[in-house]
Order: sequence, then C-alpha cells, then structure tokens
Amino acid sequence: MSHPKATDWTDQRLLQLLHLRDVEGLTFAQIAERFGVSRSSVVGAYHRIDKVMRDVPADRHDGSMPPRWWAERRRIGHV
Repeated sequence: MSHPKATDWTDQRLLQLLHLRDVEGLTFAQIAERFGVSRSSVVGAYHRIDKVMRDVPADRHDGSMPPRWWAERRRIGHV
C-alpha cells in the first residue's frame, strides 16, 4: 500500500487526523507514522483546522467545516 503525500489532505484524512488525535489520543508522531508523512505535516494540518475553528463564531460551532477549506486558503495565500 502506498502512502499518500503530505499534500493529500482530503476531507477524510483530516477527519481521521482529528479522530486519532482528539478521540484516540495518539500523538502527532504516532499519527504521522500511521499516515506515512512527517510529524510537522500532521502538526501543521491540525493547527490549520484549529485556527479555522477559532475563526468561526461560537454560535456556529456545529462540528463542521467548509469542504476543502484548505484549498481556498491556499488560493488566497494563507497556507
């Protein structure tokens, strides 16, 4: 099985990252090993998700995020 590249952060992989970190309690290093990417890549993805959630008004925290939010942020130069 080939491992996806660090740039292949799909919605499914991001959700899996959140689950592994927040529910299963894995470390960034353990998640990186499981995904076959660098620890820094995992940390960066996790913190970008966290920043997006901080930017959402508290009354709109329904646990969702816009699909492929990172693609839009790259397009406008935030990532």
